[in-house]
Amino acid sequence: IMYSSTGFQLPSLSLFGTRHEGSTDIIAFASASSDVFTEVAFTLSRDRQLRVWRDKCIASIQVPPSFAAARRGSQIKTGNLLPGVYRSLIRVLPSPNGVEDEEDPDADRRVLVFVPSPTEQAGGGFFVLYRLSERYSNGTRQLEYLSSQDCSSRSTGSELRDFAVINNHLWCLWDTHGQAMVEYVALEPESEEVAQWYSAIAPSEPEYTPDYFDELLVQNGAVTEVFLDAILRPGVFSRFTLETALKQYRDAISSIPGQHPPALLTSYPTLGEHIAGVVGCTVDLAIDPQSGEQLWDQYWSALKRDWEGFVARCKEVERSARWPLAIGVGELEQPVVLERERLGVVARDDTSLQAFKVFAQGAGSGTSNSALALLDIAKGLQESLDGADRQLLESHLTSVVRETIAFSWNEVGADISRRLLLSQVSPPVRGYVTARLNSLGSVNRAVVDALYVILDVEAEIKGEAMEDEEGSPTISKSNGAEVRLVESLRVDGHLHIAREIAGWLPLAPGVAYVLARTWLDGGRPDEAVPLFEQVAISFGDDGLLESEDADALEDVLPFDEYYLPHYYNHVADLFAECSLDVYVARFTKLAIDSSPEEVSEKLWETLLTSYIALGLYEDAYMALISMPHQSLQQRFISRLVTAMCDKGEIDRLTRWNFVGFQQEVENVLAFKARNADPIGWPNYANVLYAWYTFRGDYRSAGQAMFRQARRLSEIVCKPGEYIDFATETARCYLAAINCLSLVDPKSAWQNHPEHLIQVYFRYDLLSDALRQSIDLIKETQKKSRGTAKTRRMPFDTAAATWLPYNLFDQILGAAATSKAKDVSALATELKKTIDLWLTSARSLSRDIRTRP
Repeated sequence: IMYSSTGFQLPSLSLFGTRHEGSTDIIAFASASSDVFTEVAFTLSRDRQLRVWRDKCIASIQVPPSFAAARRGSQIKTGNLLPGVYRSLIRVLPSPNGVEDEEDPDADRRVLVFVPSPTEQAGGGFFVLYRLSERYSNGTRQLEYLSSQDCSSRSTGSELRDFAVINNHLWCLWDTHGQAMVEYVALEPESEEVAQWYSAIAPSEPEYTPDYFDELLVQNGAVTEVFLDAILRPGVFSRFTLETALKQYRDAISSIPGQHPPALLTSYPTLGEHIAGVVGCTVDLAIDPQSGEQLWDQYWSALKRDWEGFVARCKEVERSARWPLAIGVGELEQPVVLERERLGVVARDDTSLQAFKVFAQGAGSGTSNSALALLDIAKGLQESLDGADRQLLESHLTSVVRETIAFSWNEVGADISRRLLLSQVSPPVRGYVTARLNSLGSVNRAVVDALYVILDVEAEIKGEAMEDEEGSPTISKSNGAEVRLVESLRVDGHLHIAREIAGWLPLAPGVAYVLARTWLDGGRPDEAVPLFEQVAISFGDDGLLESEDADALEDVLPFDEYYLPHYYNHVADLFAECSLDVYVARFTKLAIDSSPEEVSEKLWETLLTSYIALGLYEDAYMALISMPHQSLQQRFISRLVTAMCDKGEIDRLTRWNFVGFQQEVENVLAFKARNADPIGWPNYANVLYAWYTFRGDYRSAGQAMFRQARRLSEIVCKPGEYIDFATETARCYLAAINCLSLVDPKSAWQNHPEHLIQVYFRYDLLSDALRQSIDLIKETQKKSRGTAKTRRMPFDTAAATWLPYNLFDQILGAAATSKAKDVSALATELKKTIDLWLTSARSLSRDIRTRP
């Protein structure tokens, strides 16, 4: 029986728990189809009365109480009542010829009844087969006895859960102390001969006892790895069992008072990682208080006990998970066993399963199959060696198989046999093996057949006598079959088994690719990268796949054009699915570099996105300025600048040239400075100030700082925050003053020159404010004369708009209270300058009005 987990838990059928106390109460029901209103129906009551119904009871018979009574044809009306629990005891079988009589469809209808045995009798019970007769002239029918079949002695003490008739074989599902047992027997309706029962055996499973794990730990000392590999082995525990046991374990830890371990609050991508992270999280490494030595022995013992406790939880949950429920028929007419959490298929033994039984059960001694007999000889030879010699021989064979050798297999095999095998085999064993080999006839043929059984691939025998020039069989097998096998295991999620099988195969490109995928799927990308790169070596200088490697890779690569850039792009996509940007950038860069043609925007976009996500801003900058797609450059300028500002990489941002893109960078920073939160992070006004300052554009830098100061001054803050806001505002104003002091005053403020005067005045720099005011009036007077002459406008009405007279009055008022000598002199000069300006403005205005 080959089992697979269903991924969910089925409840027990409620009908099995319903009790019936009356002797005439019905405890079993069956019909030929689900439409019980049009089909004939059969019922069985506790008094063993089998009745046939169609609108009414049309026939009945007393089922015998024992198998012996059934064989005698006796209808004893006395006997023990059947258990008062509803069970599956009746099956309606179709007509033996498969054709129903249109006039009388119920004729020759057959029904199989199971009668359970009392607990004191051997066997689980017996089956009785009846046939519904044709309709008599008076409209009645009878149930006619056909045959009976006793159950096997193995079913003693077991409960029949379900049974079915498939291809003239009766299949029974027994509940044997919570475990499923499947038996089958040939069903001969017209024969009274005793048929032999056969058992369908499930694959053997190791007993997870402390001694079993102690033996595993001797080979591999990693406690977590050994236990995790054991519980995650396919077919041992279902996913539901592991999740339930893990939940119970977490609940037990959470119920302990005090602070919980951080492992309980961590999220894990897979169930295996979750178990590995949580189990043993309460075990700490203790230190000897006297010597200060770390007590590792106690730590490993406590960790082992913790894992053993978790395994015990899994076994307890799995015990209820394997409760048998029903048996059905699959698509290929094979029996299907349904348990609460598993679904099993009964499969006939093929050659490979027979070979497995040779090693597992020693079932090859009497076989006529030369391949199985040869395998049995090999097993006996293996058992004749002691543990140390056998382990030494196996290690040498393993290393030879996994390595590339320069000699023929015949030479290598003869050398290992001479050095490590023949010298350790006793003469009696050697004589026994020789005699068995001679009995095979053609040893070469047996070797070929044995390899065919083990590898399950087509073998091509070359040479007339199936031998090469050295007298050894030659087998050629497709490497693609091996790659497909490993790939199918990977796709099904059996990563550990796939890696184990791949380890026995030559590391060809196809095997290396699938092995890399198993490491990547298992969350270990560092092991996958060198294998992916090794596959790339198989591509020639022209980027095309070499012919000897193409067949194996074509079966697993998901694209049609086997071209090196496409391969690198495919690998990058695999890492992108796992959000591993470091390897996405690595293989995308290889795809771009290996392509002789211009690559698509998608590859460049993937490369830039990965670089920015990894913080590799210099690589992103170099890729940005070297890519041939201008539209993509425009889009990623903003992303690169924003990412660098968010990470505080202001110094590098301002030092890079951005050849051809300086205006785009300035536009991005200016937009952010105008619209971003003035007190948030990053402070784009400071970034823009640094950008302009580094390039010597002090006028733009001063304007950026001045705008930032104005935005800060407009914020309504809490009283306790005023000092911080005022300090930052002052810093911005002072930065603007320092920058503008380095610029020619004539061009410092082209649009609003009074802003600088206002800054000087606000921070009590009266001397600078007075000087700047005088210069502003004189400069405005020069410009205004030319403007008035050309535009012929009334100058006296426009002068008040052009000069900040209110600001001048405030400055003069502050200067009047100042005791500084230079302030008093500058204030007098400013008054005279204003008077001269107003006098000249009125005179010029009159001239304009009287001018023809």
